[in-house]
Amino acid sequence: MAQEKIELVTDSHLAGQKCIFCGRPLQPGEQAVICPRCRSPHHVSCWQEKGGCARPGCPQVAEAVRLPPRPAPETAAVPSSFWQRLSRVQKGLLSASILLVLLLIGFLLSRTFGSPPASSPPRLTLAVPITLWEGKRYETLAAEFKKKHPGVQVDVVAIPNAIYYQKLTIMVGTQEPVDVFALPPSFIQAYVDAKALMPLDERIQELARQGRTDLAELAFHFGDHVYGVRRAPNWPMVFVLSSRSRHPDLAWALLMTIWQATVKDPPPPPGFTIEPATPFMFPFTGQR
Repeated sequence: MAQEKIELVTDSHLAGQKCIFCGRPLQPGEQAVICPRCRSPHHVSCWQEKGGCARPGCPQVAEAVRLPPRPAPETAAVPSSFWQRLSRVQKGLLSASILLVLLLIGFLLSRTFGSPPASSPPRLTLAVPITLWEGKRYETLAAEFKKKHPGVQVDVVAIPNAIYYQKLTIMVGTQEPVDVFALPPSFIQAYVDAKALMPLDERIQELARQGRTDLAELAFHFGDHVYGVRRAPNWPMVFVLSSRSRHPDLAWALLMTIWQATVKDPPPPPGFTIEPATPFMFPFTGQR
């Protein structure tokens, strides 16, 4: 009589039954042999070790237990890739094109996000009315300032007094770079109204704390703030800072260099004035 061999599964009715030979329960997934005579369950290894059925009195002798080969799972044919279908020449052209695109992208990124150019040195502009007796005095003071502040550039715009205010107003109105400049007291209000001047309250207070009361006393007040410092006692000229200065601390240091050199100047010659000779219109305020 042929032997009956089955493979247990999770829901098999044999799962949990004890092997007649070893007494251990059959586990799901194990292979078992059912005696064709008495229907007793055995582990395959127990059946082979016993040489047949282990139930007393059962004459069933073991035969070779061969497990049928499991069919290999069918695998779908893998289609060849796009790269495999290309010829050698096509692969070379495609590789070169990809490399060229990557190089172009790298170049564009380097132009857009590359290292920023080295910052240019600070540059200040000093605008002053020039008189015949002062000559190149302001250029000399600017040179002294640059010795104390290496790397800082100072452009001195010395303008003849007759056209100084026209030129200065154009510079301020068109936002040309101008950091330190001089004004007559009567012009301060127009420049304050145009928000062209930097308040100097804290800087003047610092001078007073340092004991420089001689300089602090020359502060020019307008309204609730200090907007400049007089060039010297009895001089109708006020040094001011532009509110648009990109380097206010350096601009103040330049103003101090000039101020400390001019504060002890004697009074100007009789009849000296820096007021414009003709009525002057402020283009950014409409005032005269």
